[in-house]
Amino acid sequence: MSVRDRRSRRSRRSQTGLFGAANAVVRFRATLIGSAVVAGDYPQLLADRDVTIIRSGHNELTRLRGWLDGWDGPVPTYRIELVVRIGNYASPYTATGPDMFEALVRLRRQLEPDGLAVAVQGARRDTYPSGMARDMAGGMKVYLMHPGRAARMEDLVETLEDALPDQLATVGDQRAFVDEWIASQRPSG
Repeated sequence: MSVRDRRSRRSRRSQTGLFGAANAVVRFRATLIGSAVVAGDYPQLLADRDVTIIRSGHNELTRLRGWLDGWDGPVPTYRIELVVRIGNYASPYTATGPDMFEALVRLRRQLEPDGLAVAVQGARRDTYPSGMARDMAGGMKVYLMHPGRAARMEDLVETLEDALPDQLATVGDQRAFVDEWIASQRPSG
């Protein structure tokens, strides 16, 4: 094979190889996304349980449900619903987000003006998900954070599992604690 033939062949291979590989990735991704977005697969019920809500210092049981509603391109949509009884009436609170933790935060922002708090781990002052927990687990797990100490695998808890009422905080207080915790991780000097 001549030098000219080898160059020509290498040039064609690099052109088709580059685009061929890119097209293969696109076809592979379309297959993954296409198989994930089947109308019958969504919504997927992820949580359906009784939880405690705190209203004016009193505990009440209510139903909490959480779903993965589907995907908007590469971004998932999670939905959380809490039905609270007010007298003889049921009052539903619903929120959505790109992960279950964010949907819970948005739900809590609706509950707080009405004097309500939901007693789950994701509503504690000292819990927050890592970026990886949000991406890989859909925000279904959060870390218990200890000032001055890095989060560990054994600190992971389920976002929607029960928490004690005295551990709960507002969304703002939780965020302030997270900011303090992050600052405690930086080396002083």
